[in-house]
Amino acid sequence: MNILTRFVIIAALLTSLPAGAEVDGHQLLRFQQEADAFNAEHPEANLYRAGFFGGYLSGMLDALEGRSVCFKVCRCELDAKVADYLRDHPAELDQPVATWLVKLLEDSYPCPR
Repeated sequence: MNILTRFVIIAALLTSLPAGAEVDGHQLLRFQQEADAFNAEHPEANLYRAGFFGGYLSGMLDALEGRSVCFKVCRCELDAKVADYLRDHPAELDQPVATWLVKLLEDSYPCPR
């Protein structure tokens, strides 16, 4: 992905959601599906949504890294784990993602004590 594309994605992310807006599971699932389409090089993939999926997960990791989460594996593993969770827990799609994602990250990538 070139620098201009990255800039456009970041700018869209920064200007599209009001501060404090919560992302629910339905939204994250749509974003995850767009990320899959983008990675498969489908021309109809929505770059904003594809970028939001990765950006959201990166932000959550940044917030928790070294405190309650020690993430030391390929980022692709996290993307797959979240995609599986979204598919396997349809009842939680109405909930804000943060209500279950923090626990998923802490359980999957605990820091040594």
